[in-house]
Amino acid sequence: MRNYLLLLLVLFSMGCERNLTEPIPQRFVDFTVDLNQAGNGNLTGIGGYITVPNEGVKGIIVYHRGQDDYAAFDKSCSYRQADACAIIQVDSSLLTATDPCCESRFLLSDGSPIVGPATLVLKQYFVTRSGSVLHITN
Repeated sequence: MRNYLLLLLVLFSMGCERNLTEPIPQRFVDFTVDLNQAGNGNLTGIGGYITVPNEGVKGIIVYHRGQDDYAAFDKSCSYRQADACAIIQVDSSLLTATDPCCESRFLLSDGSPIVGPATLVLKQYFVTRSGSVLHITN
């Protein structure tokens, strides 16, 4: 009986796949974006975005969702985020972003996955606006 239970345990553990959907690691984020500064002009129109390298885990996308509504998402994909290629890129539609590594696609309105193996939303940061300056924090 004991050997039978041990065999079942071994067979069961062989059939289990490691969970590849993991939360994005926590990184300290605290920076500003001046909408009037050269290079940030894309943020003035709805659907516009900029990428900010060297912030968050793999960089941050700052996206203009609507009137005075901005969002900031980590570029690290929520599926197999440890993979070097798991970096989301804004699609030409300016409504979604895709990880070319696993082909997961996310809405830029709220970071939710709509295609692919990813099941967790993108890591989102707080955005507050004061005049022409956006403050991105976590």
